[in-house]
Amino acid sequence: MLNIKKNKHSDLLVLDKLVENFCNELMNSQVRKLLELSFKNDVSQAELNELLGKWDRIYSQETKTLLFSYFRKLHPNLIFDDEFEAQLKALVQKYRLNNIAIVSPFIKAGKILNQNGIYPLVLKGLAMRFFRPDLVRIMGDVDFLVRDVDFNKAIEFILPLGYYYEKIDVHSVDLHDKKTGRNAIDIHRFISMGTDDEKRFLGDLFRRSTIQNVFGVRALVPCCEDMMFITLVNLARNLREATSKAGILYSLFDCKYFLESKSNFNWNIVKNNAKITSTLSHIVCAIEFINEISSNIFPEDILKVFDFDSHKEEYSIMVLYKRFYLNDLRTKCRKIKVKDIFKSFDALKRYLALKPKYQILKFLSKHPKLIKMFIKDLESKNYDI
Repeated sequence: MLNIKKNKHSDLLVLDKLVENFCNELMNSQVRKLLELSFKNDVSQAELNELLGKWDRIYSQETKTLLFSYFRKLHPNLIFDDEFEAQLKALVQKYRLNNIAIVSPFIKAGKILNQNGIYPLVLKGLAMRFFRPDLVRIMGDVDFLVRDVDFNKAIEFILPLGYYYEKIDVHSVDLHDKKTGRNAIDIHRFISMGTDDEKRFLGDLFRRSTIQNVFGVRALVPCCEDMMFITLVNLARNLREATSKAGILYSLFDCKYFLESKSNFNWNIVKNNAKITSTLSHIVCAIEFINEISSNIFPEDILKVFDFDSHKEEYSIMVLYKRFYLNDLRTKCRKIKVKDIFKSFDALKRYLALKPKYQILKFLSKHPKLIKMFIKDLESKNYDI
């Protein structure tokens, strides 16, 4: 059950609760402390030692422990104990080799594209590996964008290198390695944002990008403002759809990097991108998520840039409803096997208690106004799903 508390933003209770749930889902107290110290201006050796003393060195996820390599970049004077130093060094080396293997297909594909007059625009982990080659990334494949007119041609040029695809999605195609079946290259014709206007900033994106040498490939590299926008809108999507969880927290370090890399960073570019793609609410949600973790990444008045006071709560309501109500209930229903309800009275009883409720909530998901009434009603009623 979600318990919505009143706070100073009475009209934004749902956004507050949504951010709270995201944080609880993605971080334990140790990870939260690591991120808090990472972006703190002055961190003492004693604070680091205390965190390392509580850090679960055996069972912590590698992707979380690897965040210490980003912490070190921001606080190079602090020292890890020998045992943890060795563990982190081995982990960094493991992911460095993994990054090399993942980037390799881009190098081969990119050179073929260059030979045919196509310059891919780098995205996501691939772009950050270019921006920050000294830091490893959590990557599963390489993502790049090509102009819509070049999309089908790019696929045709790359397939003979040893790839195949199962289907072409509206916004992209995943190319799989014929030998391993692994998804290796994700070619985009636009960036999926979950709106009907997501293609509208592509012209400006290409215009503001510059051709640079990216791992031996002549590729387009977005400006810092466009990278900030893409990072935030992808963060919002990953939170909303529960995808790419392993890399979500790295977005905080990326945002900090973009701001520190450009002294005259122009937030109006980010805002205009959000307006024309109808993702203002997405961006506000992503910023609020980051601000909940650390107030030292964005400017203090950042939400004023995005008209925080006029933020519409429909986006937050829909995400909260689907992610933390409908999906959770669906998962519970799926765990009950149909064959079991004929064998066990308890299974039948549980099925009858959950299935009708799920069908009702699923019906509500098609009616935003009813969802809003349901969410607000949580302040006085208990819907324990």
